[in-house]
Amino acid sequence: MAFINPMIDIALIGIVFSIISFILQRKLIDRKKMKANQEKMNENQKKISELSKKNDNASKKEAERLQQEMLSDMGKTMNASMKHMVVLLVIAMPILWFMQYAYAKDIIQLPFEFPFIGLTTTWVIWYILVSITTSIVLTIIDKLYLEKKMNW
Repeated sequence: MAFINPMIDIALIGIVFSIISFILQRKLIDRKKMKANQEKMNENQKKISELSKKNDNASKKEAERLQQEMLSDMGKTMNASMKHMVVLLVIAMPILWFMQYAYAKDIIQLPFEFPFIGLTTTWVIWYILVSITTSIVLTIIDKLYLEKKMNW
C-alpha cells in the first residue's frame, strides 16, 4: 500500500516526524531553564564533592541539603522532558500503527550496505535510520544557528 515507493514513503514519514519532534521539543522545553538547571546541578555536585571530604556534621547536613536540591532540580528537568515525550507518543502511535499495517510485508532495498544491516531491511529499521539521521542533522543545524546568532 505504498503511495510512491515504500522506501521513499517511510523516509518522508521519518523526516516529517523528526521535524515535528524537533519543533515540539523547542516549544515544550525551555532550553534556557534547562541549561541553568544543569549548571546549578553541576555546581551542587562540586560542592557536595568538596563537602564529602570533610567529616563534620555541618558539612554532612549541607551535602544532604544540596542533594535534596539536586533531586528537586532533576525532577523539574524530567517533568519538562515527559511533557514532550507524552505529546510525541500520542502523535507517534497512530503513525506507527499505520506504517505497520501499510509496510509490514515490504522489504526495503537500501542504497548502500550498512554495517550490521546489509542491503535489505524492514520498514522499522529504515524508519529508525532515517529518523536518527534527520534528528542529527536538525541538531547540528540548530547548534550552528545558535552559535551564529550569539556571535552577532
